[in-house]
Formats: sequence, structure tokens, C-alpha cells
Amino acid sequence: MAAVAADPAARGVSFSHCKPLEGEDANELYRNPRLFAERYDEEFKKPFCDMIDRMLRSEGAPHSPIMESLQAGLAETPGFLDAAWPRRVVIASDLLHHSDSFSFYRGDDWRSFESSTAFGRMAKTLDGVDSAFDAGDAAVPVPKTSASAPRLAGASP
Repeated sequence: MAAVAADPAARGVSFSHCKPLEGEDANELYRNPRLFAERYDEEFKKPFCDMIDRMLRSEGAPHSPIMESLQAGLAETPGFLDAAWPRRVVIASDLLHHSDSFSFYRGDDWRSFESSTAFGRMAKTLDGVDSAFDAGDAAVPVPKTSASAPRLAGASP
């Protein structure tokens, strides 16, 4: 998990754990469901919920570098882009990107971003990654793009 941060030093992964088995997943013949439930709660659920709570309480900021923060998170997750296992990225955001490189508030569009120097640095692909955007109501799968529409980093083909 990574948060959007105006300060580059604050970007990157703040929570990275594989979801362990829950108590109900443990086979009682050779596993202790109570211990699995405790481990799940203490090592995964509680830290995950605490991080979400901190993110939801964050203050407003003068910038919203969504793409830069996503790139920092991906770069700090070893093997994420070329892993063979299923991968998923969920972005919970208003998607109003605003940074020095690209800003919807300045009227920038995909073509202006594509022609900028930031494009080569931030336009890493997420091919093969299950992607969804969450604008607050429900996660919305990234729409398939047509040949005439530019493909955003993170859009599944």
C-alpha cells in the first residue's frame, strides 16, 4: 500500500504484505484455526486497517502526484511488474492528478503529458496487472481502450 504524497520523500510503499490464511481457512486436522485467526488479525488485518485509517485522516495538500506516487510504490515492490503470480492495483482517488509534471488543474491532457519529459519517467506499463479505480462509491474496472484512444499506465488491454 502506498499513499499519494506531495513530498517525494514520503512516497513509496508503506504497507506490503501478502494476505495470510484466516482461521476459517485452516484445516483442523493439522492446523490450529485459532492461531491462524490470531496471526491474521495481528499481522495483517490490524496493520492494514490502521494504515487505511491514517490515509483517510490525512490533510489536504497543495499537490496530488498520483502517477508519481504509483510509480514510487511499484518501484519499491520487488518483482511486482514482472512477477508470474496474479497482481492487482487498486487506486482509491478522485483521480485529479496535480503535479509539476502533469496537472488537470492547468488543463493538461494525455497528449501534453505524452510529449513531456515526464512521460518516459512515469509511463511504465502495468500490462497483465488487474487494475481498478475507486472514486469512493465502488471499485470500477479500468475500461478497455480502443486503438484511437491513448492507453493510460495501469489500463488493462
